[in-house]
Amino acid sequence: MTITPNESSFLGLGFELILYGIYIVLFIMASLSLTVWRKTLRVQKFYLFFCFFLFSCCTIHVFIKFRYMFKDIEHPNPNGTLEAGTPALRVADALVTLTDFFGELVWIYRVWAIWNRNYYIIILPVIVSLAFVSCAMATIGILVSTPAAAIVPPSLVPLGTSAFAVPLAFNFIVTTLIIGRIWYLGRQRHNAHLNSGQTVFPRSYIWEAMIVIVESGGLYLLVQFVLMVLFAMNHPAQILVSDIATQVYGIAPTLIFVRVGLGNAVESADNTGNAPRTPNGMRFRTAAGGNFSALDSKPGDMNATILSVPVTKTVMTHRDEEWSGGTLELKDLSASDL
Repeated sequence: MTITPNESSFLGLGFELILYGIYIVLFIMASLSLTVWRKTLRVQKFYLFFCFFLFSCCTIHVFIKFRYMFKDIEHPNPNGTLEAGTPALRVADALVTLTDFFGELVWIYRVWAIWNRNYYIIILPVIVSLAFVSCAMATIGILVSTPAAAIVPPSLVPLGTSAFAVPLAFNFIVTTLIIGRIWYLGRQRHNAHLNSGQTVFPRSYIWEAMIVIVESGGLYLLVQFVLMVLFAMNHPAQILVSDIATQVYGIAPTLIFVRVGLGNAVESADNTGNAPRTPNGMRFRTAAGGNFSALDSKPGDMNATILSVPVTKTVMTHRDEEWSGGTLELKDLSASDL
C-alpha cells in the first residue's frame, strides 16, 4: 500500500513535532553551554548566533506546517485532499533548504578554524554548498508556477535530485577534512612527546573527537540519503522525510554547539570532563579536587595515607584559533580515596 500525500503530510508533522521537542531541550542546553556553562576562554559568538538562527528557522517551519494542517482540518476541501502549492508551503520548502545551507556554514567554519584559518582549504566546500542552495532554490522557484502539485512534477525530479545529492558530497568532504586534520595534529604531537622523553598518555581524545564527528555527520547523512532516494523516485513519502530532515538540519549543528561550549568538541584536544589516567588505568585525585579512584582498588583496602605522586601530564588544547600546551600536576594522593 502506497502512502498518500495527505498521510505523508500528517505523519511528517507528527514526527517533526517530536523532533522539535527534542530540539528545544538541545537548544536550551546549547545556549547555556555557550554562555553560562561555557569552558572556553570567551563566548563563541559565531556558534551562538547560528544556534539561535537555526532554531528560529526550524521553529518557523513547524509553525507554518502546523498552521497549514490545522487550517485544513478546520476548513477541509470538498474533495478530501490537502490544499497544495500555497505560498506558505513554498516558504516552508525554502526554509528546509536554507536551514540545511546554514548548517553547512557551521561545518565550513569548523573546517576553517581547525585548519588554522586557512581560506584555501574551504574553497571546495563553499563551492559545493553554493551549488546545493542554487539547485534547491531554482527547483522551488519553478514549483511556484505549478501551485496544484502536491509533490514535485516529474520534469523537475532530475534538478531536485541533484540538489539533494550535492549535500552528500559536501558532508563527505568536510568530515574527511576535519577527521584528517585532528588525526594528523594528534599524531604529530604524540610523536613529539615521545621524542622529547615526556610521559605519553593514551590518545583517547582523538578517537572520541572522530566518533563525535562521524555520529553527527552520520545522522545528517542518513536522512539526506533517504530524502534523495525518495525524491528521485518521486515518492509521496518525501514530504514526511522532508519535515523530519528540517529538524535534523538544526539538531546536528546544535549537538556540536553543546560540545563546543562544554569544551568537549573538536576544538578541545583534551577531554576536560574525564579524569586523567595513568597508562595502567589508575586515576588520581588532584590538588584542585576531583573524583578519581583506582580501578583495581576497593574502599577500605588501604589505610588513609597521603602519597606524593610526581606525575605530570602534558595537555594540548585547541580553541578555534591556535593550539596551546600546558601541564597538569597530579599530587597528594590519598590512599583512602582509592
